[in-house]
Amino acid sequence: MIAESKHLINLIEFSAVGLILKVPSGVFYTNQSGGYACEHPEIEGVFYPLPVKPGNAELSALTQHFNGTWGHINETDVEFIDRMLRSNGHSALSVDQTKVDQSYDAWVHIKVKAGCEDLCGFGNCEGVLIWPNSD
Repeated sequence: MIAESKHLINLIEFSAVGLILKVPSGVFYTNQSGGYACEHPEIEGVFYPLPVKPGNAELSALTQHFNGTWGHINETDVEFIDRMLRSNGHSALSVDQTKVDQSYDAWVHIKVKAGCEDLCGFGNCEGVLIWPNSD
């Protein structure tokens, strides 16, 4: 008997900011992350491309802020990402401070509050914020 392979979608070519909501789906997502470390973490869930306000340069700001850094994010990074999310109208999203040691450039664990107007029926959940790795 041949084992079924896992359903995996690689987001390395996704050229914007997105959110992988951590929910049982049978589909796993990965993205190159960690700056020059070029990690490839995976998480099961569903993918949601984050809407960007016209004129908001959040993608450019994220890639410039990290610019190839190694290692997990720090408190300055947390503040920067949370501020960027709020300024773009994503007040229901915030960096998960309990998973800072598992968060890197282009792969940041996020808490999602129930009531996010574009995400109905998910309640409070976890996710991963992704963007193109800055290596």
